[in-house]
Amino acid sequence: MKILYFVHWFWPHIGGMETLSMNAVPALKQRGHDIVIVTSTSHLASAPRDEYQGIPIYRLPMTDALRQRDIKKFLYVRKELVKIYKEFEPELIHLHFGGIPVGIFLLDIIKEEKRRIPTVLTLHASGMRTGPDTLLGKLLRRSTWVVAVSDSVMNNALKTMPDIKGKISRIYNGVPAPKVSPTDLDFSVPKILCLGRMVKEK
Repeated sequence: MKILYFVHWFWPHIGGMETLSMNAVPALKQRGHDIVIVTSTSHLASAPRDEYQGIPIYRLPMTDALRQRDIKKFLYVRKELVKIYKEFEPELIHLHFGGIPVGIFLLDIIKEEKRRIPTVLTLHASGMRTGPDTLLGKLLRRSTWVVAVSDSVMNNALKTMPDIKGKISRIYNGVPAPKVSPTDLDFSVPKILCLGRMVKEK
């Protein structure tokens, strides 16, 4: 299957969405799927073409276009995305949504397509403004299936868009288990385990 994998940030950025993608994409390739990744340019990765473990990456200035309200960049992103879309001819679109509305570029393309391609929308955050006329609301309605990474995210989506009840499921983020099990752990004193990026907001 030809999968257009659309994610706001990707490697070398490191976060929950990025780590999930860095594990999921090679696994999908290993199962015989043909994948193209579309993501944003950034100060960490500005080259328009790149690859990750042999998987093509297209980096477009989506975030800059939105943050700078730059119509020229917006039109450039749209033109390049149309080109990628038509050349690759995806059979499935997988869009990851974590708050920054880069999905507007994809929605703008797919709503004009006569060929209705199945779309999976994975939600990575709760508390986002959701309603019928919001970008997220339109993406939720347009998607063939919606995946929420937690019960909180799923309940938030259902609360604001009840009509997606028959096409949503919760799938926790997964990463490969470490090859070496921890040893010599002293549990005689209570300990707190925190998992997350070492950044201020965490």
